[in-house]
Amino acid sequence: YNKALLQYAQKELDTGHYQAALKETEKLLFTEDKSNYDDFMIKYYEALYHRALQMLESGNYEAALKEFLKLPQSKDEAVSDEFAKKYHMTIFQHAQGLYLSHDYVTALEEVKKIPLDAEHPLFVDLKEKCIEKLYRTSLEKFENKNYDEALRGFQKIPEYKDSSEYIVSAQREIEHIELTEYVDELNRKPEREEKELKKNKWLRVLHIPIYFLN
Repeated sequence: YNKALLQYAQKELDTGHYQAALKETEKLLFTEDKSNYDDFMIKYYEALYHRALQMLESGNYEAALKEFLKLPQSKDEAVSDEFAKKYHMTIFQHAQGLYLSHDYVTALEEVKKIPLDAEHPLFVDLKEKCIEKLYRTSLEKFENKNYDEALRGFQKIPEYKDSSEYIVSAQREIEHIELTEYVDELNRKPEREEKELKKNKWLRVLHIPIYFLN
């Protein structure tokens, strides 16, 4: 019975159905000899570890970390260090790709996921480059009067250089534009009302019902 269950569980494991495989092992009738079960669990944890790595490569970092923490080996310092290095490096590579495609906001968000105590010179360098590029592109957008996008960029780096000053300036410009548009709308309202009155007056003169033209 145990042998059949383990074979079925192994089949589930080989096809990537990790949870189904583990569920099958819960049905085992334990005897004094648990060597087959122990061998299976070693394979199970190895498969789970590789699954976590696959999730990393696909950019699903949170799920990868969640899978890794299910492993008993995750408490082992050597295994944890190995996974952490791969975890951080994968995030770095993804962030670097975003940086090269000029998506500095998302690149900065990605590289910030790497803990400060794990920072490598490569990570620090990329983070600094993202911040500087984001500052320059936000400054360019501000100069081109694209205040909304400039504000979003500066808000990501409020402590960098004079970003905090540009945040205040961009907010003021946005408020000024909104106020100007509101005043213009109020000024146009009497003109529209006057035109409507004149139209209605001529319609009455011509004895044409107003509702007929609406």
